[in-house]
Amino acid sequence: MSHKTPLPVDHRERVTSFLALLSSDRSREFLARFIDPQHLAFELCRVWFDELYVPGIAYFHGLKGDYSEVAARAFRDAFENDELSALERFHRFFELRVDMLRNQAREAGRFPNTDLWRNLVKDAGYLLEDLDPKPAELRRRLEEHFETFEQGEDLGRLLLGAAASGSTKHEGEGPDK
Repeated sequence: MSHKTPLPVDHRERVTSFLALLSSDRSREFLARFIDPQHLAFELCRVWFDELYVPGIAYFHGLKGDYSEVAARAFRDAFENDELSALERFHRFFELRVDMLRNQAREAGRFPNTDLWRNLVKDAGYLLEDLDPKPAELRRRLEEHFETFEQGEDLGRLLLGAAASGSTKHEGEGPDK
């Protein structure tokens, strides 16, 4: 039996790609062709709590029993102190918005398109601007991936490609010039 070493997680890339998706009307409109927008919003909430915001102590539906200080430290190491403060504020804002959901909506797996949701989307855009020097470019690349899918590319490959190219490295920057 071989033991595979898990690939390192690029927390910054994952968070900025998520924020680009959350704050891109065009990307959410594209996905709304395949999933009800209220279900999509609810699923995006779950992704933030359960998979992206590693330092959080709660999953979307309860406390994390498998909280890892090592993973939380790796997450924190991917960001500057001021960025971590902004992420923490956003997470608390997110928690408050989720807590305001009616039980009926939660049980149905829906996050209605109300001011709660619209403010969350707007705040995600502000946070993306704090974390990425070119947020519009990141959103544009993500939207281009969705356009590629429209032309027949399979969804799994599209999502993998969007995650891989959602990097915060920009042309001409970094060691991969």
